[in-house]
Amino acid sequence: MSSVVAIVAVVIGLVDLLAAAGVLVMTARKSGPRTAAVAPPDPHGEPIQGTSPAQVTEAQRQPGDAGQAAEQARQRLEEAGRVAEQVRAAAESDAAGIVRRAEEAAEKIAKACAEAETDLRAAKDEAGQLRADVERREVRLAERERRRPSPAPGGIEPAPLSSLSQAEQSRR
Repeated sequence: MSSVVAIVAVVIGLVDLLAAAGVLVMTARKSGPRTAAVAPPDPHGEPIQGTSPAQVTEAQRQPGDAGQAAEQARQRLEEAGRVAEQVRAAAESDAAGIVRRAEEAAEKIAKACAEAETDLRAAKDEAGQLRADVERREVRLAERERRRPSPAPGGIEPAPLSSLSQAEQSRR
C-alpha cells in the first residue's frame, strides 16, 4: 500500500514539474527574444563575452552586407505594403457590398412599412363603416321596438308576423 502511495506522489511530482516547465516555456515565448546592444568584437576578431552568436554575426558583417540587408528589408516592406493595399481593397469592396445589401433591405422595409400603413388605414376605414352600419341597425331596431304594440294585459303577446308578411311590408 505504501508503494502505491509513493508511486502516486512521484507521478504527481512529475506532473507538477512538467506544468512548471510548460509555464516557463510559455512565458519565454510571450516575452519574445530580447536583444541587447550589439557589442563590437575586440580588435582580434573574437567576440566579447556575453554576446550571442546572432549579435556576433551582425557585428562581423561587411558594410556591403548591410546594404543588402537594407535592400531586403525595403523589399519586404514594399511587399507588405502591397499586401496591405490588397487587403484594404478587398475590405472596401466587402464593405460596399454590405452597404448595398443594407440599403436594399432598408428599401424593402420601407415598402413593407408603407404597405402596412395603407392596410391599417383601410382596416380603420372599414371598421368605421362597420361601426356606422351597426349604429344604423341599432337605431332601426330601437324604432321597431317603439312601434311595436305593447303586450296585451294578462301577459299574452300578439303572434309575430310571418317572414312573408314582413317582406311584403318592407316592400311598401
